[in-house]
Amino acid sequence: MVLFSSINYLGVFGAAIVGMIIGFVWYSDLLFVKKWMALSKINPKQLEDSNMALSASMGFVVTLTLSFCLAVVYHYFGSVEAALTALEFIIFFVAVESAGALIWEKIPLTLYLIQMGHKVVSWVAILLTYVAITNVTP
Repeated sequence: MVLFSSINYLGVFGAAIVGMIIGFVWYSDLLFVKKWMALSKINPKQLEDSNMALSASMGFVVTLTLSFCLAVVYHYFGSVEAALTALEFIIFFVAVESAGALIWEKIPLTLYLIQMGHKVVSWVAILLTYVAITNVTP
């Protein structure tokens, strides 16, 4: 059983920041924002009218929670290799479950791949960042 005392909370926070940075880059002009907006049928006016500070804050809480969960996975399995294997299964289950959107909501395959790609890249980076911070800080 993983005790909360074994969790490095600085590592959780730092990994969450890395996860947010990846999200900002992933959904920016550098990568996929134009394609994502077109496929999601979101126009720039909708983004301008939204409360981005609130959305970013809520996104950080979600990413912080994910970072904590991945820290628990790491401590439960006891090694980076085992945690990455567990993460592969988690990603597999999420990808399969999310494929329902392809079937029922008829979302474009490209949109699905953009979203799943973001999950894979950010989740692996969050886990590895947590491990790196945990191995340098007490």
